[in-house]
Amino acid sequence: AAPGVCHRSPMVDAPRPARRRRLPSDDEILDAVVADLLAHGPLDWSLREAGTRIGVSARMLVHRFGSREELIGLAFDRLHEQHATAWLAASGSFELAALVAPDHRPVIRFMVQVGALALRHGGPYLRLWTAMLDDWVERVAALLVDAGFADEEARLRARSFVDAVRGVQFAVALSGDDGFGVDAVHLLPDRLFSR
Repeated sequence: AAPGVCHRSPMVDAPRPARRRRLPSDDEILDAVVADLLAHGPLDWSLREAGTRIGVSARMLVHRFGSREELIGLAFDRLHEQHATAWLAASGSFELAALVAPDHRPVIRFMVQVGALALRHGGPYLRLWTAMLDDWVERVAALLVDAGFADEEARLRARSFVDAVRGVQFAVALSGDDGFGVDAVHLLPDRLFSR
């Protein structure tokens, strides 16, 4: 090198590699999928459109979670648990206002739509729907057994209660009549526990 001439290292002039963007975690993606399903519903929901809206590729959704049906199932399970917890408190008391609360309307509408998919397609959607109803029946039957009802009677009463609750939720989801829903659900515990 000539005196007074500074030579740069090839590494200084080389372009820096682009920083890799942090990939979202499975929980972050599932949270975004749940929000997207609540906003758009599962009936005509596509992985490609959902991926575009939430900022990931449809390919990533399939790679991480499997099929459209599996993703809807994961969202359904998460929402079912949140919704069940909202109305059946750990102490065993019924928080019936949550059954028809306007802020739960998107969850109720989503579940009604999954029920429609179960009627139309059966398969995984029917398994989701049946598992959810069975879980609700078990939770309510346990309360009834604790209140002194025999197992068989507790299950029968619980099934009737869950069916009535679903009917009220469907009516409120379709009509938007919160007044009817609140009045109707407050009658249900008296009928459930009366002998």
